[in-house]
Amino acid sequence: MSTGWRFGLRKNAALNRQCKEGLAAMPHVTLYTPMSNSLSAGLVCFDVQGRRPRQVVDALRQRRIIASTTPYATS
Repeated sequence: MSTGWRFGLRKNAALNRQCKEGLAAMPHVTLYTPMSNSLSAGLVCFDVQGRRPRQVVDALRQRRIIASTTPYATS
């Protein structure tokens, strides 16, 4: 098993990309986080059409996925 901070960074980037690609493929999801690994880190911001942020967090928690809400300014 690989360890170390370089492994952690690569693993984080791979999981982040997998999450963003999966969310981007869903027509009812608006992804705000850039797809480029150089422009994003371990956080992914998105909205689900027809759902309030708290509803999304609660639904993810039922699937043992940790999420939280954050304000996102739209222009």
